[in-house]
Amino acid sequence: MTLSGRGLWFGADNGSGGRLLYTEASWTTACAAAAAWGISVLHPKVADGGEIWYSDADLQMLARVAHAFHLKCVPYHWCYGGNLLSIEASVCAHIGSIFDGVSPDIEIQWENPQSASWAVQFGQLVRKVYSGPIYPTSFANPVQHPQIPYIQMNTWATGFLPQVYFSYWTPPTAQNAANYVYPQWVQLDAACRAADKKALAPIYPIICLENAPAQQEIANWLHMMGGYGYCGFWYSALYGSYARTILQAPVPRLASQSIPPEEEVITITISDPHVATFFRGISSSVWLCPSTGKHLQGRILTFYITFGNHGYCGLTYMGLPKTDEINPNVAGHPEIRVQGFDNCSVAYDPHHVLPGAPAAAGEVYLLSVENTPQYTDLINKHIALEQSYNDVVSKKNKLVDTNTQQSATIAALRQELSADTTTLAKLQASAQTDAATITDLQNKLTDAQSRLTALENSTQNAAQLEQDLADLQQKILEITAILHTTQPVTVA
Repeated sequence: MTLSGRGLWFGADNGSGGRLLYTEASWTTACAAAAAWGISVLHPKVADGGEIWYSDADLQMLARVAHAFHLKCVPYHWCYGGNLLSIEASVCAHIGSIFDGVSPDIEIQWENPQSASWAVQFGQLVRKVYSGPIYPTSFANPVQHPQIPYIQMNTWATGFLPQVYFSYWTPPTAQNAANYVYPQWVQLDAACRAADKKALAPIYPIICLENAPAQQEIANWLHMMGGYGYCGFWYSALYGSYARTILQAPVPRLASQSIPPEEEVITITISDPHVATFFRGISSSVWLCPSTGKHLQGRILTFYITFGNHGYCGLTYMGLPKTDEINPNVAGHPEIRVQGFDNCSVAYDPHHVLPGAPAAAGEVYLLSVENTPQYTDLINKHIALEQSYNDVVSKKNKLVDTNTQQSATIAALRQELSADTTTLAKLQASAQTDAATITDLQNKLTDAQSRLTALENSTQNAAQLEQDLADLQQKILEITAILHTTQPVTVA
Protein backbone atom coordinates (compact mmCIF):
# COMPACT_ATOMS: atom_id res chain seq x y z
CA MET A 1 0.00 0.00 0.00
CA THR A 2 1.20 3.51 -0.86
CA LEU A 3 0.32 6.26 1.58
CA SER A 4 -1.80 9.00 0.05
CA GLY A 5 -3.87 11.98 1.09
CA ARG A 6 -3.91 13.32 4.64
CA GLY A 7 -2.70 11.33 7.65
CA LEU A 8 -3.72 11.88 11.27
CA TRP A 9 -1.40 10.81 14.09
CA PHE A 10 -2.73 10.08 17.57
CA GLY A 11 -0.86 10.87 20.77
CA ALA A 12 -0.05 8.21 23.33
CA ASP A 13 -1.06 10.08 26.52
CA ASN A 14 -4.67 10.05 27.74
CA GLY A 15 -4.22 13.45 29.42
CA SER A 16 -3.85 11.97 32.90
CA GLY A 17 -0.40 10.46 32.47
CA GLY A 18 -1.75 7.09 31.32
CA ARG A 19 -1.90 5.38 27.97
CA LEU A 20 -4.39 6.53 25.36
CA LEU A 21 -6.30 3.32 24.62
CA TYR A 22 -9.37 3.25 22.41
CA THR A 23 -12.55 1.27 22.93
CA GLU A 24 -14.69 0.47 19.93
CA ALA A 25 -17.01 3.36 20.82
CA SER A 26 -14.25 5.95 21.26
CA TRP A 27 -12.40 4.73 18.16
CA THR A 28 -15.61 4.96 16.12
CA THR A 29 -15.98 8.57 17.25
CA ALA A 30 -12.36 9.30 16.30
CA CYS A 31 -12.80 7.68 12.88
CA ALA A 32 -16.02 9.59 12.21
CA ALA A 33 -14.27 12.89 12.99
CA ALA A 34 -11.30 11.94 10.79
CA ALA A 35 -13.59 11.05 7.89
CA ALA A 36 -15.43 14.36 8.25
CA TRP A 37 -12.05 16.15 8.15
CA GLY A 38 -11.07 14.45 4.90
CA ILE A 39 -8.39 12.26 6.46
CA SER A 40 -7.23 9.18 4.52
CA VAL A 41 -4.82 7.41 6.90
CA LEU A 42 -4.88 6.97 10.69
CA HIS A 43 -1.77 6.42 12.84
CA PRO A 44 -2.61 5.33 16.42
CA LYS A 45 0.09 4.15 18.80
CA VAL A 46 -0.45 0.47 19.63
CA ALA A 47 2.81 -0.69 21.23
CA ASP A 48 5.87 0.48 23.14
CA GLY A 49 9.09 -1.51 23.08
CA GLY A 50 8.21 -5.18 23.34
CA GLU A 51 4.72 -4.58 24.75
CA ILE A 52 1.66 -4.50 22.51
CA TRP A 53 -1.03 -2.39 24.18
CA TYR A 54 -4.03 -4.18 22.70
CA SER A 55 -5.23 -7.75 22.40
CA ASP A 56 -5.37 -9.21 18.88
CA ALA A 57 -9.16 -8.84 18.97
CA ASP A 58 -8.84 -5.15 19.80
CA LEU A 59 -6.16 -4.62 17.13
CA GLN A 60 -8.52 -6.18 14.60
CA MET A 61 -11.30 -3.91 15.88
CA LEU A 62 -9.15 -0.82 15.24
CA ALA A 63 -8.54 -1.96 11.65
CA ARG A 64 -12.17 -2.98 11.06
CA VAL A 65 -13.69 0.29 12.31
CA ALA A 66 -11.21 2.40 10.32
CA HIS A 67 -12.01 0.44 7.15
CA ALA A 68 -15.75 0.92 7.77
CA PHE A 69 -15.08 4.66 7.37
CA HIS A 70 -12.98 4.06 4.20
CA LEU A 71 -9.82 4.93 6.14
CA LYS A 72 -6.44 3.17 6.04
CA CYS A 73 -4.78 2.42 9.36
CA VAL A 74 -0.99 2.31 9.77
CA PRO A 75 -0.18 2.24 13.52
CA TYR A 76 3.16 3.22 15.01
CA HIS A 77 5.17 1.68 17.86
CA TRP A 78 8.14 3.08 19.78
CA CYS A 79 11.41 1.19 19.37
CA TYR A 80 14.26 1.16 21.90
CA GLY A 81 16.61 -1.26 20.14
CA GLY A 82 19.37 -3.02 22.07
CA ASN A 83 18.15 -5.98 24.10
CA LEU A 84 14.58 -5.41 22.89
CA LEU A 85 15.51 -5.53 19.22
CA SER A 86 14.27 -9.09 18.52
CA ILE A 87 10.95 -8.70 20.27
CA GLU A 88 10.42 -5.25 18.71
CA ALA A 89 10.92 -6.84 15.29
CA SER A 90 8.26 -9.43 16.16
CA VAL A 91 5.93 -6.66 17.35
CA CYS A 92 6.49 -4.76 14.10
CA ALA A 93 5.70 -7.78 11.93
CA HIS A 94 2.62 -8.68 13.98
CA ILE A 95 1.16 -5.17 13.77
CA GLY A 96 1.81 -5.03 10.04
CA SER A 97 0.03 -8.34 9.50
CA ILE A 98 -3.20 -6.94 10.95
CA PHE A 99 -3.21 -3.41 9.52
CA ASP A 100 -2.49 -1.65 6.23
CA GLY A 101 1.14 -1.24 7.22
CA VAL A 102 3.25 -0.42 10.26
CA SER A 103 5.45 2.48 11.35
CA PRO A 104 8.33 1.74 13.75
CA ASP A 105 9.21 4.97 15.59
CA ILE A 106 13.03 5.17 15.64
CA GLU A 107 14.42 8.16 17.48
CA ILE A 108 16.86 9.11 20.27
CA GLN A 109 17.44 5.57 21.62
CA TRP A 110 18.98 4.72 18.23
CA GLU A 111 21.51 7.54 18.27
CA ASN A 112 24.51 5.37 19.13
CA PRO A 113 27.32 3.56 17.27
CA GLN A 114 25.42 0.23 17.29
CA SER A 115 22.33 1.59 15.54
CA ALA A 116 23.49 0.67 12.01
CA SER A 117 23.80 -3.00 12.93
CA TRP A 118 20.53 -2.79 14.85
CA ALA A 119 18.75 -1.52 11.74
CA VAL A 120 20.17 -4.32 9.58
CA GLN A 121 19.17 -7.00 12.10
CA PHE A 122 15.75 -5.44 12.71
CA GLY A 123 14.98 -5.42 8.99
CA GLN A 124 16.11 -9.01 8.49
CA LEU A 125 13.98 -10.27 11.38
CA VAL A 126 10.86 -8.43 10.25
CA ARG A 127 11.20 -9.29 6.57
CA LYS A 128 11.52 -13.01 7.36
CA VAL A 129 7.87 -13.09 8.41
CA TYR A 130 6.29 -9.93 6.98
CA SER A 131 6.48 -8.55 3.45
CA GLY A 132 3.99 -5.70 3.74
CA PRO A 133 4.55 -1.93 3.98
CA ILE A 134 6.93 -0.59 6.66
CA TYR A 135 7.16 3.17 7.11
CA PRO A 136 9.75 4.10 9.77
CA THR A 137 9.20 7.54 11.28
CA SER A 138 12.16 9.56 12.54
CA PHE A 139 13.78 12.99 12.50
CA ALA A 140 13.27 15.26 9.50
CA ASN A 141 16.82 16.63 9.65
CA PRO A 142 19.13 13.62 9.08
CA VAL A 143 22.29 15.77 8.87
CA GLN A 144 21.80 16.77 12.52
CA HIS A 145 21.24 13.10 13.48
CA PRO A 146 24.08 11.22 11.73
CA GLN A 147 23.81 8.14 13.95
CA ILE A 148 20.19 7.42 13.01
CA PRO A 149 20.58 4.51 10.53
CA TYR A 150 18.62 5.96 7.60
CA ILE A 151 20.83 4.23 4.99
CA GLN A 152 20.40 0.80 6.61
CA MET A 153 16.64 1.35 7.10
CA ASN A 154 16.38 2.27 3.43
CA THR A 155 17.14 -1.37 2.51
CA TRP A 156 13.83 -2.58 3.97
CA ALA A 157 11.66 0.55 4.34
CA THR A 158 8.68 1.10 2.05
CA GLY A 159 8.94 4.82 2.76
CA PHE A 160 10.02 7.33 5.40
CA LEU A 161 7.76 9.46 7.60
CA PRO A 162 9.95 12.37 8.80
CA GLN A 163 8.30 14.83 11.20
CA VAL A 164 8.95 18.54 10.66
CA TYR A 165 8.77 20.93 13.62
CA PHE A 166 8.13 24.61 12.92
CA SER A 167 10.01 25.62 16.06
CA TYR A 168 13.36 24.65 14.48
CA TRP A 169 13.78 27.76 12.32
CA THR A 170 13.11 31.49 12.39
CA PRO A 171 10.87 32.84 11.15
CA PRO A 172 8.68 29.70 11.32
CA THR A 173 7.38 29.68 7.75
CA ALA A 174 6.67 26.80 5.39
CA GLN A 175 9.27 28.08 2.96
CA ASN A 176 11.96 28.14 5.65
CA ALA A 177 10.92 24.62 6.68
CA ALA A 178 11.37 23.34 3.15
CA ASN A 179 14.66 25.22 2.77
CA TYR A 180 15.90 23.60 5.97
CA VAL A 181 14.92 19.93 5.47
CA TYR A 182 14.77 19.41 1.71
CA PRO A 183 18.54 19.66 1.00
CA GLN A 184 19.21 17.17 3.81
CA TRP A 185 17.04 14.51 2.17
CA VAL A 186 18.64 15.18 -1.21
CA GLN A 187 21.97 14.57 0.49
CA LEU A 188 20.61 11.39 2.13
CA ASP A 189 19.37 10.13 -1.24
CA ALA A 190 22.88 10.51 -2.66
CA ALA A 191 24.32 8.62 0.33
CA CYS A 192 21.84 5.75 -0.15
CA ARG A 193 22.66 5.47 -3.83
CA ALA A 194 26.38 5.43 -3.06
CA ALA A 195 26.02 2.78 -0.33
CA ASP A 196 23.60 0.30 -1.90
CA LYS A 197 22.95 1.63 -5.37
CA LYS A 198 19.38 2.06 -4.25
CA ALA A 199 17.48 5.35 -4.35
CA LEU A 200 15.96 6.73 -1.17
CA ALA A 201 12.55 5.25 -0.43
CA PRO A 202 9.59 7.64 -0.91
CA ILE A 203 9.22 10.45 1.61
CA TYR A 204 5.86 11.01 3.32
CA PRO A 205 6.27 14.21 5.37
CA ILE A 206 4.59 14.88 8.71
CA ILE A 207 4.07 18.41 10.00
CA CYS A 208 3.88 19.08 13.74
CA LEU A 209 0.98 21.29 14.86
CA GLU A 210 2.56 21.98 18.26
CA ASN A 211 3.95 25.44 19.07
CA ALA A 212 0.92 27.04 17.36
CA PRO A 213 2.13 27.45 13.75
CA ALA A 214 0.16 30.05 11.78
CA GLN A 215 -2.86 28.80 9.86
CA GLN A 216 -1.57 30.31 6.61
CA GLU A 217 1.79 28.58 6.99
CA ILE A 218 0.05 25.21 7.33
CA ALA A 219 -1.81 25.98 4.10
CA ASN A 220 1.47 27.07 2.47
CA TRP A 221 3.14 23.86 3.60
CA LEU A 222 0.40 21.74 2.03
CA HIS A 223 0.75 23.60 -1.27
CA MET A 224 4.51 22.95 -1.19
CA MET A 225 4.10 19.26 -0.24
CA GLY A 226 1.69 18.57 -3.09
CA GLY A 227 4.22 16.45 -4.97
CA TYR A 228 4.72 13.92 -2.15
CA GLY A 229 1.25 12.39 -2.31
CA TYR A 230 0.77 12.44 1.46
CA CYS A 231 1.08 14.74 4.45
CA GLY A 232 0.64 13.62 8.05
CA PHE A 233 -0.31 15.82 11.00
CA TRP A 234 0.90 15.45 14.56
CA TYR A 235 -1.37 15.21 16.36
CA SER A 236 -5.14 14.55 16.73
CA ALA A 237 -5.69 16.68 19.86
CA LEU A 238 -4.47 19.79 17.99
CA TYR A 239 -5.96 19.06 14.60
CA GLY A 240 -9.46 20.46 15.14
CA SER A 241 -8.39 24.12 15.11
CA TYR A 242 -6.59 23.59 11.78
CA ALA A 243 -9.17 21.29 10.17
CA ARG A 244 -10.90 23.93 8.06
CA THR A 245 -7.60 25.37 6.78
CA ILE A 246 -6.34 21.90 5.86
CA LEU A 247 -9.64 20.92 4.27
CA GLN A 248 -9.49 23.94 1.98
CA ALA A 249 -5.90 23.27 0.93
CA PRO A 250 -5.12 20.82 -1.90
CA VAL A 251 -5.08 17.11 -1.09
CA PRO A 252 -1.42 16.04 -1.52
CA ARG A 253 -0.73 14.06 -4.70
CA LEU A 254 2.43 12.69 -6.16
CA ALA A 255 4.06 14.97 -8.71
CA SER A 256 3.41 12.38 -11.40
CA GLN A 257 -0.10 11.70 -10.16
CA SER A 258 -2.55 14.11 -11.59
CA ILE A 259 -6.01 12.60 -11.36
CA PRO A 260 -5.88 9.55 -13.65
CA PRO A 261 -8.76 8.98 -16.06
CA GLU A 262 -9.48 5.57 -14.59
CA GLU A 263 -9.77 6.87 -11.03
CA GLU A 264 -12.68 5.34 -9.17
CA VAL A 265 -15.75 7.55 -8.91
CA ILE A 266 -16.91 7.69 -5.30
CA THR A 267 -20.62 8.15 -4.62
CA ILE A 268 -22.05 7.95 -1.12
CA THR A 269 -25.38 6.20 -0.60
CA ILE A 270 -27.95 6.11 2.13
CA SER A 271 -27.24 2.39 2.58
CA ASP A 272 -23.75 3.19 3.93
CA PRO A 273 -23.92 2.84 7.76
CA HIS A 274 -21.89 6.01 8.32
CA VAL A 275 -24.04 8.08 5.95
CA ALA A 276 -27.16 6.59 7.53
CA THR A 277 -26.14 8.04 10.91
CA PHE A 278 -26.64 11.53 9.44
CA PHE A 279 -29.38 11.09 6.82
CA ARG A 280 -32.60 9.21 6.19
CA GLY A 281 -33.91 8.50 2.70
CA ILE A 282 -37.35 9.99 2.04
CA SER A 283 -37.31 8.97 -1.62
CA SER A 284 -34.74 8.22 -4.30
CA SER A 285 -34.18 11.95 -4.78
CA VAL A 286 -34.77 13.37 -1.30
CA TRP A 287 -32.73 12.88 1.89
CA LEU A 288 -33.60 14.22 5.34
CA CYS A 289 -31.00 15.18 7.94
CA PRO A 290 -32.82 14.43 11.24
CA SER A 291 -30.35 16.37 13.38
CA THR A 292 -31.01 19.64 11.51
CA GLY A 293 -34.44 18.87 10.06
CA LYS A 294 -33.23 19.96 6.60
CA HIS A 295 -33.53 18.22 3.25
CA LEU A 296 -31.25 17.48 0.32
CA GLN A 297 -32.93 16.94 -2.99
CA GLY A 298 -32.64 16.97 -6.75
CA ARG A 299 -29.50 18.35 -8.38
CA ILE A 300 -28.01 19.62 -5.12
CA LEU A 301 -28.32 16.11 -3.65
CA THR A 302 -26.56 14.68 -6.73
CA PHE A 303 -23.80 17.27 -6.32
CA TYR A 304 -23.48 16.45 -2.61
CA ILE A 305 -23.15 12.66 -2.90
CA THR A 306 -20.25 12.89 -5.40
CA PHE A 307 -18.53 16.10 -4.29
CA GLY A 308 -14.73 15.83 -4.03
CA ASN A 309 -14.63 12.19 -5.13
CA HIS A 310 -12.97 11.40 -1.79
CA GLY A 311 -13.91 10.22 1.67
CA TYR A 312 -17.63 10.76 2.25
CA CYS A 313 -17.89 13.39 -0.48
CA GLY A 314 -20.26 16.20 0.55
CA LEU A 315 -20.59 14.85 4.08
CA THR A 316 -16.81 15.10 4.47
CA TYR A 317 -16.23 18.46 2.81
CA MET A 318 -19.53 20.38 2.99
CA GLY A 319 -20.92 19.13 6.27
CA LEU A 320 -24.62 18.89 7.11
CA PRO A 321 -27.34 21.10 5.58
CA LYS A 322 -28.15 24.15 7.70
CA THR A 323 -31.12 25.22 5.54
CA ASP A 324 -33.48 23.77 3.01
CA GLU A 325 -33.26 25.11 -0.53
CA ILE A 326 -33.94 28.85 -0.67
CA ASN A 327 -35.30 30.75 -3.66
CA PRO A 328 -33.26 33.99 -3.92
CA ASN A 329 -35.96 35.47 -6.21
CA VAL A 330 -33.72 36.36 -9.13
CA ALA A 331 -35.82 38.11 -11.77
CA GLY A 332 -36.53 35.85 -14.73
CA HIS A 333 -34.91 32.80 -13.13
CA PRO A 334 -37.32 31.06 -10.76
CA GLU A 335 -35.26 27.85 -11.04
CA ILE A 336 -32.29 29.19 -9.04
CA ARG A 337 -31.84 27.86 -5.52
CA VAL A 338 -29.21 28.38 -2.82
CA GLN A 339 -28.62 26.21 0.23
CA GLY A 340 -26.42 26.60 3.30
CA PHE A 341 -24.20 23.87 4.76
CA ASP A 342 -21.84 23.71 7.74
CA ASN A 343 -18.76 24.57 5.69
CA CYS A 344 -20.07 26.31 2.59
CA SER A 345 -23.06 27.46 0.57
CA VAL A 346 -24.19 25.91 -2.71
CA ALA A 347 -26.10 27.29 -5.67
CA TYR A 348 -28.21 25.49 -8.26
CA ASP A 349 -27.75 27.95 -11.12
CA PRO A 350 -27.91 26.09 -14.46
CA HIS A 351 -27.52 29.27 -16.53
CA HIS A 352 -24.76 30.81 -14.35
CA VAL A 353 -26.79 33.93 -13.66
CA LEU A 354 -25.48 34.60 -10.16
CA PRO A 355 -22.46 36.90 -9.82
CA GLY A 356 -19.17 35.04 -9.40
CA ALA A 357 -20.39 31.78 -10.95
CA PRO A 358 -17.27 29.75 -11.86
CA ALA A 359 -16.84 29.59 -15.62
CA ALA A 360 -16.16 25.84 -15.66
CA ALA A 361 -18.83 24.93 -13.12
CA GLY A 362 -21.80 22.75 -13.82
CA GLU A 363 -25.39 23.39 -12.82
CA VAL A 364 -24.48 23.21 -9.13
CA TYR A 365 -21.42 24.87 -7.65
CA LEU A 366 -19.99 26.26 -4.42
CA LEU A 367 -21.29 29.77 -3.87
CA SER A 368 -18.56 32.41 -3.64
CA VAL A 369 -18.99 34.24 -0.34
CA GLU A 370 -16.84 37.15 -1.52
CA ASN A 371 -18.70 37.72 -4.79
CA THR A 372 -22.22 37.06 -3.57
CA PRO A 373 -22.54 38.40 -0.04
CA GLN A 374 -26.24 39.04 -0.59
CA TYR A 375 -26.92 35.31 -0.90
CA THR A 376 -24.81 34.48 2.11
CA ASP A 377 -26.69 37.20 3.99
CA LEU A 378 -29.96 35.72 2.75
CA ILE A 379 -28.97 32.29 4.03
CA ASN A 380 -27.90 33.73 7.39
CA LYS A 381 -31.17 35.67 7.68
CA HIS A 382 -33.07 32.53 6.76
CA ILE A 383 -31.22 30.61 9.48
CA ALA A 384 -31.86 33.44 11.97
CA LEU A 385 -35.57 33.48 11.11
CA GLU A 386 -35.77 29.73 11.48
CA GLN A 387 -34.02 30.00 14.83
CA SER A 388 -36.47 32.72 15.93
CA TYR A 389 -39.37 30.58 14.76
CA ASN A 390 -37.96 27.57 16.60
CA ASP A 391 -37.56 29.71 19.74
CA VAL A 392 -41.20 30.83 19.52
CA VAL A 393 -42.38 27.26 18.94
CA SER A 394 -40.26 26.12 21.87
CA LYS A 395 -41.77 28.81 24.14
CA LYS A 396 -45.27 27.92 22.92
CA ASN A 397 -44.65 24.25 23.62
CA LYS A 398 -43.38 25.10 27.09
CA LEU A 399 -46.55 27.14 27.74
CA VAL A 400 -48.69 24.28 26.42
CA ASP A 401 -46.80 21.86 28.66
CA THR A 402 -47.22 24.21 31.63
CA ASN A 403 -50.95 24.61 30.89
CA THR A 404 -51.33 20.86 30.53
CA GLN A 405 -49.54 20.32 33.82
CA GLN A 406 -51.70 22.95 35.53
CA SER A 407 -54.88 21.42 34.06
CA ALA A 408 -53.80 18.04 35.34
CA THR A 409 -53.10 19.55 38.77
CA ILE A 410 -56.52 21.27 38.83
CA ALA A 411 -58.25 18.03 37.81
CA ALA A 412 -56.37 16.18 40.56
CA LEU A 413 -57.33 18.84 43.11
CA ARG A 414 -60.97 18.66 41.98
CA GLN A 415 -60.90 14.91 42.36
CA GLU A 416 -59.41 15.26 45.83
CA LEU A 417 -62.06 17.89 46.70
CA SER A 418 -64.85 15.58 45.50
CA ALA A 419 -63.46 12.76 47.61
CA ASP A 420 -63.16 15.07 50.63
CA THR A 421 -66.78 16.25 50.13
CA THR A 422 -68.00 12.66 50.08
CA THR A 423 -66.01 11.89 53.20
CA LEU A 424 -67.38 15.00 54.93
CA ALA A 425 -70.97 14.00 54.08
CA LYS A 426 -70.34 10.54 55.55
CA LEU A 427 -68.86 12.07 58.66
CA GLN A 428 -71.80 14.45 59.00
CA ALA A 429 -74.30 11.58 58.60
CA SER A 430 -72.35 9.57 61.10
CA ALA A 431 -72.31 12.54 63.45
CA GLN A 432 -76.14 12.88 63.26
CA THR A 433 -76.52 9.19 64.08
CA ASP A 434 -74.05 9.57 66.93
CA ALA A 435 -76.00 12.62 68.26
CA ALA A 436 -79.29 10.64 68.40
CA THR A 437 -77.52 7.82 70.13
CA ILE A 438 -76.00 10.19 72.65
CA THR A 439 -79.43 11.79 73.34
CA ASP A 440 -81.01 8.38 73.88
CA LEU A 441 -78.18 7.38 76.16
CA GLN A 442 -78.50 10.63 78.07
CA ASN A 443 -82.26 10.02 78.54
CA LYS A 444 -81.60 6.48 79.67
CA LEU A 445 -78.94 7.74 82.07
CA THR A 446 -81.35 10.33 83.49
CA ASP A 447 -83.99 7.64 83.97
CA ALA A 448 -81.47 5.36 85.57
CA GLN A 449 -80.40 8.13 87.92
CA SER A 450 -84.07 8.80 88.87
CA ARG A 451 -84.67 5.15 89.55
CA LEU A 452 -81.49 4.95 91.57
CA THR A 453 -82.54 7.93 93.65
CA ALA A 454 -85.96 6.39 94.25
CA LEU A 455 -84.34 3.12 95.16
CA GLU A 456 -81.95 4.86 97.51
CA ASN A 457 -84.93 6.68 99.13
CA SER A 458 -86.81 3.40 99.44
CA THR A 459 -83.81 1.79 101.06
CA GLN A 460 -83.57 4.59 103.58
CA ASN A 461 -87.35 4.16 104.53
CA ALA A 462 -86.90 0.43 105.06
CA ALA A 463 -84.00 1.04 107.38
CA GLN A 464 -86.06 3.53 109.41
CA LEU A 465 -88.93 1.06 109.68
CA GLU A 466 -86.52 -1.62 110.84
CA GLN A 467 -85.19 0.75 113.47
CA ASP A 468 -88.71 1.70 114.58
CA LEU A 469 -89.64 -1.99 114.76
CA ALA A 470 -86.57 -2.69 116.81
CA ASP A 471 -87.51 0.12 119.19
CA LEU A 472 -91.05 -1.22 119.56
CA GLN A 473 -89.72 -4.70 120.15
CA GLN A 474 -87.52 -3.35 122.89
CA LYS A 475 -90.42 -1.62 124.55
CA ILE A 476 -92.52 -4.81 124.40
CA LEU A 477 -89.73 -6.62 126.15
CA GLU A 478 -89.49 -4.00 128.77
CA ILE A 479 -93.28 -4.09 129.43
CA THR A 480 -93.24 -7.88 129.62
CA ALA A 481 -90.50 -7.77 132.19
CA ILE A 482 -92.42 -5.34 134.29
CA LEU A 483 -95.49 -7.53 134.15
CA HIS A 484 -93.54 -10.55 135.30
CA THR A 485 -92.09 -8.79 138.26
CA THR A 486 -95.38 -7.18 139.62
CA GLN A 487 -97.45 -9.18 142.32
CA PRO A 488 -101.24 -9.46 142.00
CA VAL A 489 -103.32 -7.22 144.43
CA THR A 490 -105.87 -8.99 146.71
CA VAL A 491 -109.14 -7.21 147.25
CA ALA A 492 -110.58 -7.62 150.58
